[in-house]
Amino acid sequence: MDSNDPNLLTGGLSISSTNASFGTPDTGIRYLLGPGANNHAKQLNIVDDLVVVVGAHQLKFGGDYRVIFFDSSNFQHSVELTPASIPDLVATGAAALFSSTVKPSELLSQAFSVYGQDTWKLNQRLTLVYGLRWEVGPAPSGRGSTILGAWSSLDNPSTLALAPAGTPVWRTVYANVAPRLGIAYSLTADGKLVLHAGAGVFYDLGVGSAADLATHYPNQAFGFASGVTLPVTDIAPFLPTISLLPPYPVYVEGFSPNLSTPRSYQWNVAIEKQIGGKQALSFTCLLYTSRCV
Repeated sequence: MDSNDPNLLTGGLSISSTNASFGTPDTGIRYLLGPGANNHAKQLNIVDDLVVVVGAHQLKFGGDYRVIFFDSSNFQHSVELTPASIPDLVATGAAALFSSTVKPSELLSQAFSVYGQDTWKLNQRLTLVYGLRWEVGPAPSGRGSTILGAWSSLDNPSTLALAPAGTPVWRTVYANVAPRLGIAYSLTADGKLVLHAGAGVFYDLGVGSAADLATHYPNQAFGFASGVTLPVTDIAPFLPTISLLPPYPVYVEGFSPNLSTPRSYQWNVAIEKQIGGKQALSFTCLLYTSRCV
């Protein structure tokens, strides 16, 4: 749409793929070979802004919706044979066998926000900008048959249990309201020297590390066997199966169901000096503090 239109709707779609492969020997007794992963991500972003001018006020309203579809296709099985040492391998012909099974995973991540802002030109020198932004960022969820590990009784390890399928990894918070305030004051009558100051609250989506759940229990299982005689003619008995029932693996990854979105508080002061007709020089001081719970 025309950028001069008071109602501006924009959207974007991006698609990316990554491939990883095991490569050359990393020690004298291990050799890694084969495809490691084939991952795909699609991101759709829709933004809508509406501008209304009423006297000395420029009112701006808008919304933003973002959705990411992430597909993780790792190797289905991996087997690693690790002898205690080369002499031990020669003497016994046996080694420890580590194995893993990984399920392909499909994730969905969404974020939504709306805002309202007023730019109020009080006089020729002073402009005030203030507004509110409301943000909602649910925890990533599994698509299709993918189950993300949500846990209950985290405060009591003896009763720790995998929550029923479909349980959110953490609860959705609907109270993330971020106020913003800014001023601009012209220190000279010609407007070539301006003082800017602002403060506001900013929320982080906090979902980056949650994508790791795609390759952790209950989407992955590990196995171990000692003293396996080489060569191994049948790998199938050593491949672990993925189960949702206890006992759970020694290592699992999860999040508190009461996790809150990280937020930061920011303040800034700047001096801007116009130089010539098209250039400006500015000095800015930025302070911030953050909280993550």
